[in-house]
Amino acid sequence: MSLNVPMLVRTLSDARTNNAQFVSTADLAAFYRVWGIELSFQTGPDFSYDPTDDPAEVDELRQQYQPSSLNAAAPALMIMAATCSKGAHVNGMLLDTKRRGICAIFTQSTRYATGNAETRFEIAAHEIGHMLNLVHGFADAPYPTAMNQYDQRAKANRRAVWQQHIASTPVNERAGMTGFFKDGVRSPMGLPLSPHCHQHIIGAPAHQVLPWQSQFNDVISEGADVDSPVELQLSIGRSSIEVGQSIDISVTLSLSVDAAPLAIPQGLGLSEGTLELHIHSEAGSRKYIPRKLLCTEGTRLLTSRGKVRRSYSLLGDATGLLFPQQGAYRVEVRLPAIGARSEKIDVLVGKPTQELALPKLQAFLASGMPSEDSAGWLLLTQAAKNLKIDRAVRAHFASEIESRRPINAALTAGIVAAAKYESPRSYQKNLLLRLSREARIASGTKSANARLIEEAESTLRADDDQHPSLEFIQKLRATSARGAGK
Repeated sequence: MSLNVPMLVRTLSDARTNNAQFVSTADLAAFYRVWGIELSFQTGPDFSYDPTDDPAEVDELRQQYQPSSLNAAAPALMIMAATCSKGAHVNGMLLDTKRRGICAIFTQSTRYATGNAETRFEIAAHEIGHMLNLVHGFADAPYPTAMNQYDQRAKANRRAVWQQHIASTPVNERAGMTGFFKDGVRSPMGLPLSPHCHQHIIGAPAHQVLPWQSQFNDVISEGADVDSPVELQLSIGRSSIEVGQSIDISVTLSLSVDAAPLAIPQGLGLSEGTLELHIHSEAGSRKYIPRKLLCTEGTRLLTSRGKVRRSYSLLGDATGLLFPQQGAYRVEVRLPAIGARSEKIDVLVGKPTQELALPKLQAFLASGMPSEDSAGWLLLTQAAKNLKIDRAVRAHFASEIESRRPINAALTAGIVAAAKYESPRSYQKNLLLRLSREARIASGTKSANARLIEEAESTLRADDDQHPSLEFIQKLRATSARGAGK
């Protein structure tokens, strides 16, 4: 039995320059029909601005398009965007891991813009797969398949892979595959879904497959290799917190002095899924699930003289609070691509103090701070201004308010000022967000924009002089310079 999945495609007007390179929806429908998914496509109005970089805009889209209840049907939204602020190595993104209803394809990413029809087809099929709850870990066949990251797919001989896949499939299940494959003459043909992906589609309950109806089904990675030449160091700002308080962490990668240069993922981070944060307690183990998942490609060299750092201010993820109950926790970071892991660090979580113990505030934090909960955001705003609350926690609250609430800029600045402090992660995140918003609405003066650009670049370079988001900074600098010359 097939599952019907309606899709709505909306395009950024700036991406229309790549119109000739858009993927045929008929080809995508034919591909997924092989696996029991009936895709149907309709076209929506163009975007005049790129909503993918702005959490507040993504929340607004989710509210606009998600069905009224989890078991109701609604079209999944596919956005044909231009360039991701994280860098041109990002091909696509699942924008809402909590509901799996929105994805983006970046038509000006290096691979999409310079690749051929096969490349573009695979990028689109891959992102649709995420909306069907297909995860990278399901690509566990002995040959590359559609849900592998691009670096693995790029090495594949597609015709040979299809032949191997069909030969290993039971005879009574081959008809759709051979009909699509057409003896290797179809173009584009992409790569098949792995048997694991197929079993998920036909064996999981419908709500675990259909967009909007359940959370993204991420999986915990295998253990890391203790002999890895990479030292993965995790540091935590405070090892003793309360329920409802954030923690600041830094992850540093370095090589031993005598180690040869080593290739590491170009897209390095929690949202990319290349860094994993694991939390252990008496209740069990869990992995940090980002609110959005970036699909990246490419590697870079880490040398014995270089270090790469990523900094985060964390309170919760797509599933809720990271430390939901008082007690002892152990935290570690893993980099599965090269088999590295950090030492485990102890975090002691106590009862929330009076200012954070409000039941409605705790419920709001535990539910992931839903954008539609206006009363919850009001409580969070009051907490961000409450000087009795630790200033690092107030800074995190202010950061969330700034990034996820499209409110008056002056009021936002007042909230941030009231917090008196921004952590390295919230400062970095908000600089990129401020730049994106300034570029879209052109509300700042040229000198203010120039200062923001300089601050953003220096902040990123302090963590990593090859940070992928520096591409975005350079693009904004060039655009600003052209505007200044008019």
